[in-house]
Amino acid sequence: MKSKKEALGNPGEIRGTVDNDDLGKITNNSNFGIFGELSETERLNYEAIEKVTVGLRTDIELGEAKIINNFSGERKEYNIMIDKIYLNDTEDNKSFAIRIVDEKLIQDTGGIIRGLSR
Repeated sequence: MKSKKEALGNPGEIRGTVDNDDLGKITNNSNFGIFGELSETERLNYEAIEKVTVGLRTDIELGEAKIINNFSGERKEYNIMIDKIYLNDTEDNKSFAIRIVDEKLIQDTGGIIRGLSR
């Protein structure tokens, strides 16, 4: 996986590849992410990764929150603020708008990155 920091007039990004390595099956590659089934968890040491419960859109609350990412290959938590919640189901929104309040996230990414912009 590669990441590119934001520069004036150019948004940052995270870019990755999916190896055809029989780790599982991709069922959907959409604007909202890649979805599928992971079957070869042992090869990825997946069992050692702490699992995080995913909430529903109706679980989102305004205010302080955290995002988890591993830009550098190390899992880190960053502080954000959820400023707005979108409850409609249109494909052009991502459920909520966030504001980055953690200076470390801004330093690590050079600013907001594509995919975290909504």
